[in-house]
Amino acid sequence: MRMSFYIKTPTAVVKNGIYIPSSACFFGMVPSMEILPRIKIERRTERELIFTLTGDQHGLPNLISKLAIRKPYVSYAAYMLDHPPTSQPRVVIVTDGSRDPLDVLLEVLDEARRYAQGLKEELEKIL
Repeated sequence: MRMSFYIKTPTAVVKNGIYIPSSACFFGMVPSMEILPRIKIERRTERELIFTLTGDQHGLPNLISKLAIRKPYVSYAAYMLDHPPTSQPRVVIVTDGSRDPLDVLLEVLDEARRYAQGLKEELEKIL
């Protein structure tokens, strides 16, 4: 029987000696809930959502902003780090008013999960 072991770091997990970034862990590729990023809503209006993610530096914030800006009803989407070694990424999503930015975030996360699941299934076919 093969045993799996996990080593947690702030931005990744090492499973059986393989480095897995925390954004991959978010999408269910590693079955550990403790490494999920935490979200803190800083500002929410009918057109704007600003939130901070702890536990990830670039992976998930970059993915969220890239997928969000592709939506026709999103006017602006980006993430920023005030001081990379010490700060947590802040993500901004601004819509044209036709969609709630929180709904956009949920839609983007669902899209990213489907993409990661499809990639995982393709990799499993190869192995």
